[in-house]
Amino acid sequence: MERKTWLIPLFLTVLVVAFSGCNVFPQSVFPQYGNDSSSAVILEDISSKLQEKPVLITFGSESCGACQQQDTVLEYLEKMYDGSVYFVHIDVDDHPRLAGTFGVYAIPDTSVIVAEENGQYVYMDYYGNVSSERSASSRFGPSGVDTLSRVLDMSVDYRNNTSISLENP
Repeated sequence: MERKTWLIPLFLTVLVVAFSGCNVFPQSVFPQYGNDSSSAVILEDISSKLQEKPVLITFGSESCGACQQQDTVLEYLEKMYDGSVYFVHIDVDDHPRLAGTFGVYAIPDTSVIVAEENGQYVYMDYYGNVSSERSASSRFGPSGVDTLSRVLDMSVDYRNNTSISLENP
């Protein structure tokens, strides 16, 4: 019988990451909306940035180990996309109603908004399809650089190749 000694270090690593509760990146990397910001301000900020570029929005919590892993990936991607995508992190502990408005039921939850049409956000899924159905476009759990960069590349291309009149279908 083969011993699986690698399971113990893996298990311990997962426990440390899951319960570390530390913030892996500085607040200045991308906006973190806390109790002092209202949901209306957050939505206004997202809509404003959508006029210029796609918005990657992620919902998480400082106490969530998987969210901390995701934050590390997002920090790398923000440097990689250097201004061509706007990154927003919303802490579900601080904004549970906003998380509910977006239909978040598991964290980390990441999606890419490419436009706003008729008062609704238009999301891009991981195959390049666009829809106002966020549930079909969300990614639950930590996503890797390759997965997220693929959808970000497609969203930037979509924005560059779509006419300015996104609000008038």
